[in-house]
Amino acid sequence: MTNADYIRQMNDEELVDLLVWGYIRLSSNFLPSCDCGCIYLKAGCGLDCPPKRREQAIRKWLKQEVDVSG
Repeated sequence: MTNADYIRQMNDEELVDLLVWGYIRLSSNFLPSCDCGCIYLKAGCGLDCPPKRREQAIRKWLKQEVDVSG
């Protein structure tokens, strides 16, 4: 199951955590905010990160298998 598949099956409480905090309980992970080696990482990411880079990171993460080890 990919992260995208898992999101499609979330209940309301899990969706709140995802939408407000960017957090998924199953994997004990937060949504990625940038790629490894990103030049914006040193600046603290957030608002300095270009939207296209954030979009790339999320698209890549959605296709990954769910991490059930967390």
